[in-house]
Amino acid sequence: MVKRALLFYVLLFWVLLFCVLAELAVAALLVWAVGLGWTLVILAGMFMAGVVLGASQIRNISPRHDPADSALVGLGAALVFLPGVVTTAVGLLILAPPTRGAVRPLATVLLTRGIARRITLSNLTPTGYGDYIDGEVDGEVIEDIPGNAVALSR
Repeated sequence: MVKRALLFYVLLFWVLLFCVLAELAVAALLVWAVGLGWTLVILAGMFMAGVVLGASQIRNISPRHDPADSALVGLGAALVFLPGVVTTAVGLLILAPPTRGAVRPLATVLLTRGIARRITLSNLTPTGYGDYIDGEVDGEVIEDIPGNAVALSR
């Protein structure tokens, strides 16, 4: 278990390092191509578009929606608020309803696999009140409150 956690943190480090380097490279290329002023205008415009789109999508989410949809909207909003061209663009893509609909099946699979890994069958089985054998309770039933039967082990 310790090796698995260590592997996760090493992988997380490399992914974050790659993201930081990609953000710096894209920002440097954008400054080289259009200049610092236009780069700042592009970043501010993308950020404002993300705020408007995120606010409209957050308002439209209700408890009836798919949990993966809510998670994607939250992830998209978080990515929009991170500084950088790449993260803001990915956040905008996730927040847009057509692309979110395309990513939703993958997010659903990842969420259900993650939840299934953490919940075992032993967490879901009831405990107590004697043995249960072929639909019968092995023990005596004592009427505690009318309509509420309690089984005691012998």
